[in-house]
Amino acid sequence: MKGKKYLPLFALLLILGLFLGLYYPKQITTAFYIDTLSTMDENPPLNHASTPVGTNTNNINKDNTGNSTGFPAEKTLGALLADKGVNGPDARLSISIIKSKHALNILLDGQAIKTFHVEFGEGGLDKKRVSGDHKTPEGVFYVCEKSILTPTDYYLGSRWLRLSYPGKEDAERGLASDLIDEESYKNIVTAIKEKKTPPQRTALGGGIGIHGGGIPEFGENWTWGCIGLSNEDVEEIYDFIGIGTTVIIKR
Repeated sequence: MKGKKYLPLFALLLILGLFLGLYYPKQITTAFYIDTLSTMDENPPLNHASTPVGTNTNNINKDNTGNSTGFPAEKTLGALLADKGVNGPDARLSISIIKSKHALNILLDGQAIKTFHVEFGEGGLDKKRVSGDHKTPEGVFYVCEKSILTPTDYYLGSRWLRLSYPGKEDAERGLASDLIDEESYKNIVTAIKEKKTPPQRTALGGGIGIHGGGIPEFGENWTWGCIGLSNEDVEEIYDFIGIGTTVIIKR
């Protein structure tokens, strides 16, 4: 009789146990799965694996810029110049390019503000001398033309800034070595004096500029003599570089 008395209670406990065993593991598993999906795009898998289940990871490894690297995001050129009161093309801005370091430096009053990675001509790092050698020239130039390329060109990218190559020194060299005649020499020198675009179709070559289009698949020194950046980088500098901006290219 005593066994029958406790039978309903035993049955109730058994049902309750089955309910807890089936229901709660499912809830725990579901909670972990949802948490994983919601945070996987915010943090690398390694970081997520070391985070306790249920922890809000939305702000882990992020600074106040939204950067998920754990380090402050690098300021744009615009922000850096704005801090110094510059909001567009300015006569105090210039460009220094160092070929051996693959570096393009934006200078304000001669002081570097920001450096960008660049690539050069596939002909090597020697100084450009003739048309078709696919080398990047060296010397002091200026920006003589600017263009926003629409649609974006596969090789030139989204922005183009033509440089004043060939310069006066190139013309003197060309005349001395019989690469160009007296008339071509005079035309180049006159254009440089007037801050215009020099003749582009002499034996010295032409079509040298700063442009975008750079992608990892191109590798190193992929241009035909120009200074190549990524589209993102060339767009960052474009609005601050005016016609006449000095560009110095060194080895």
